[in-house]
Amino acid sequence: HNLGHCNFALIAGPQNRASHFAYKKAVEQALMEWKLTPRVLEENNNVEGGTHAVNALLTEKRRPTAVLCSNDLTAMSVIRSLAKFRIRVPEDISVVGADDIPFAALTQPPLTTIRIPREQLGVVAMQKLHEMLIKPTKAGTESILETELVIRESTASVSPAVASKK
Repeated sequence: HNLGHCNFALIAGPQNRASHFAYKKAVEQALMEWKLTPRVLEENNNVEGGTHAVNALLTEKRRPTAVLCSNDLTAMSVIRSLAKFRIRVPEDISVVGADDIPFAALTQPPLTTIRIPREQLGVVAMQKLHEMLIKPTKAGTESILETELVIRESTASVSPAVASKK
């Protein structure tokens, strides 16, 4: 939003998984603060999901200026699929992933992403597993970890040419 984007698409993972549902809800809430509503596509978090989402987005009259993806693999697929249509990232559309997998920095352009603290995630998972073994319960618990936005080259300000098509 700080880069001038007002037309967002969100490629969310399958909503039957709590983490995907939470991600979608968090993105929608953040955008609502700016009175924006993303175009949400529920897709599998894989290469095919990213390709399918791009095909759907490009049939719409109003293209997004930024695509937010629920994982890096989907974002990489989005960048690749957009290139096949000669749509440039970030000049025409900015793309953001989530996870910061090692290959995210190696894409062309390098992927802006949300870094998940993997080591801390592993520690929390083991603690929760240990708690479940000591005191079994049917109810799950929720843990929240701090994430970090890693800005790379797949995002940029909205270009005047793209902004004029809004």
